[in-house]
Amino acid sequence: MSESTAKVFPRVDHITLTVKDFEKSRSVYTELFVNHFGGEVVLDFEDVFGIRFNGNFMFEISAQHPEFKDSKFNRYQVGLHHFALELENKEAVDKVYQKLLELKVEILDIPQFYPEYDDGYYAVFWQDLNGFKMEFMCYEK
Repeated sequence: MSESTAKVFPRVDHITLTVKDFEKSRSVYTELFVNHFGGEVVLDFEDVFGIRFNGNFMFEISAQHPEFKDSKFNRYQVGLHHFALELENKEAVDKVYQKLLELKVEILDIPQFYPEYDDGYYAVFWQDLNGFKMEFMCYEK
């Protein structure tokens, strides 16, 4: 394919999760994404908080609107099921697993190889305070 006809795929700029307990979520994600991974806080308002990584991808949380206070997230309904962040290697996955234990989040599946997903697929799955399933993974060949 020539340069002029090459397909250009979109880059993920940010993802925003609406959270039930904004302050508690801000604390956990600050500890994890700023203190552990070195992300930079670029949005810090009363109801929106955002962390950017290496000038690229931004992770945001947004406060739940009061009229939805009784709503609960369920990843098996239409909407986000989970999302995965790829790390450089198995050691990085193991290290973030230790951080998740310190943060006392719910671990859904411990770090291990998951050959049913792909050769060398190594991951830890966890659930945040709002019920979102999250994953840190790598390809270790």
